[in-house]
Amino acid sequence: MPNSDDRKQYQTRYGTFYDTGNNITQNDTLLADNVDAEGQLTNLRVYATENVQLQVSSIQLANGEDAVPFDQQNASTTGSTTPKVHLVGQSSYEVGDFENPAAEVGARNKIQVTILNSPSDSASFAINARIDEHLG
Repeated sequence: MPNSDDRKQYQTRYGTFYDTGNNITQNDTLLADNVDAEGQLTNLRVYATENVQLQVSSIQLANGEDAVPFDQQNASTTGSTTPKVHLVGQSSYEVGDFENPAAEVGARNKIQVTILNSPSDSASFAINARIDEHLG
């Protein structure tokens, strides 16, 4: 991973998701970011009021698709999804930093955080993600 002298070659984006369980169903994508150049999910913070199963995965964008950052619309993808991180439990998680990212993906990939279980209507979830994209 790059040392601090190379940080200026990265573009940083921050994504946030917050919702309650009555709006979420199993296998919903809670947060997605389309990465044009080589990218990494540098830091992921998850807060949940009940047991949750989350999976961070990446999937290749189809040729011709715009890699619009944090576009919640389903961009066309190709190939199969590659799981990167799997979180299970309750309360809060903080995964990764710049030197040891939570997950790395190649160019033209979609990073997505998906819930694998159906939460109760009274559950609350918050996700904060830092995405760094290599520019140089």
